[in-house]
Amino acid sequence: MNNSILSVRNLTTKLQGRTSPFAVVNNLSFDLYLGKTTAIVGESGCGKTMAALSIMRILPTPPA
Repeated sequence: MNNSILSVRNLTTKLQGRTSPFAVVNNLSFDLYLGKTTAIVGESGCGKTMAALSIMRILPTPPA
């Protein structure tokens, strides 16, 4: 039985570049469990914030 409080599977987030879209998060999957500590770690610019914004669905939208 999976008792996770959050399950993320195959999250990919793309942003529009000058000529074509590019992935800023590519195929991220993990589970969070109540009472357990989880950390997302990585170098500056590796996509930690973009992953969090994507999960919360609060990515900034480009101007129209």
